[in-house]
Amino acid sequence: MGEGRGEIGFDWRGAVVLMVIAVALHVLSWVLLPFTMAAIVAFLCEPIVGALTRRTGLPRGLVGAGVWLALFAVGAGIAVAVGVSVVGDVSRLARHGPDLVQDTLIQALGPNGVQVFGVRLMPQEVAREIKAHVGAALKLGSVARLGSAVAAAGIGIVLFAALSFYMMLSGQKIGRGALWIVPPSQRLAVKARLPQMVAILRRFYVGVLVIVAFTAVAAWIGYGVCLHVPDAALLALTLGVLETVPAIGPTVSAAIVAIVALQLHNPGIMAFMVSYAVGLRLVIDDIVAPAILGRSVAVHPVVVMLAYALGAVLFGVTGLLLAVPAAACTRIWLEAAYGDTPADAI
Repeated sequence: MGEGRGEIGFDWRGAVVLMVIAVALHVLSWVLLPFTMAAIVAFLCEPIVGALTRRTGLPRGLVGAGVWLALFAVGAGIAVAVGVSVVGDVSRLARHGPDLVQDTLIQALGPNGVQVFGVRLMPQEVAREIKAHVGAALKLGSVARLGSAVAAAGIGIVLFAALSFYMMLSGQKIGRGALWIVPPSQRLAVKARLPQMVAILRRFYVGVLVIVAFTAVAAWIGYGVCLHVPDAALLALTLGVLETVPAIGPTVSAAIVAIVALQLHNPGIMAFMVSYAVGLRLVIDDIVAPAILGRSVAVHPVVVMLAYALGAVLFGVTGLLLAVPAAACTRIWLEAAYGDTPADAI
């Protein structure tokens, strides 16, 4: 398989490079997360930066900096609005949490409690048990671990902002540097398939944005239109944006919904909010995401779910971000190597 024909063949150096990359992703999955997210943002903004550069005639670096500043302003505005809302909710919950829990239990169980399997559950006793368990969970060790996680998240956000800025300015140079890693005997073959891979990657991440929009609209309909929850639009926007962060985003979304629900003093509304959140999570994970992402990358939904599972187990959050694009690019690579498609093999 010669380089002049641009064909894909076995090259032990390429195999070694892939193995090294896989091991690095596995060992450094959390460290590489800001780099991965910054690369995705720069990749999605590349067509915008290129179009504005051609249209305005300005230097690419200046245009890239302007696009980054616009995105930073929007992101910072959303983060401040969400942060103020969440801090306010958490502070109110910290001050009045026990009373809220007890009032909710009284409404749910009644002032005299309920009989369950021969044991009478009194709301005051259940509230004391919950308070004791929460207090035990918030010991110094837990608080220290939480503080470390918050500090690490802050460092990651700062690193992400800096990386996305530099990648926005010099994304093409970084792309050429990544292509240089490919063994020379395979570069022509990779270049030949690169446009197809880039198109699939762009469709995939646009599909992620569609899921974000779907989540925000569905959350607004459920919590704003149906329940009239205060600040429902901000809550829906927050839940939608958190969909861009695999694994961590859904967990934070569930915590936010639980905090908001607990402050409503209505067990029926609380139960509906929690049930709606669980149902929306199942719909997104099992129906919407596999269908949209699978169609955008021409990969079967079963393969999408398998890719997510393997990516999460092997490489954590970074694996979740790269799982489906890696599966799609692997399909393209195998089709080029084998000279046929899965349909042709049947």
